[in-house]
Amino acid sequence: MTYATLEVFRQDASLGIAPHFDIFKVPLDEKDKTTVLEALEYILMNLDSSLGFRRYCCGLQSCNSCLMEIDGKAAPACHTLVEGGRTTRVKPLEGKVARDLIVDK
Repeated sequence: MTYATLEVFRQDASLGIAPHFDIFKVPLDEKDKTTVLEALEYILMNLDSSLGFRRYCCGLQSCNSCLMEIDGKAAPACHTLVEGGRTTRVKPLEGKVARDLIVDK
């Protein structure tokens, strides 16, 4: 099985959690076509149930609800693939962070 590593931004001022990155190892699907959004959902369901991110997504790159900074560029998490053996850094877009990858709009 192939794995990808995600460095995920974490912060929750209401709980006193200072900005930092957590590192997660995520298994990729059989065809190595796992998106960042699918990887975040895997983390939420299997590794850390406290991870905050917007899970609604149209899957068509038109709603931009899953837009975040991925490896230094704004990109939709629903269409951006993670690569096996590589580290992907995920941060919220610029703005006031409500929690983890959620920005107040």
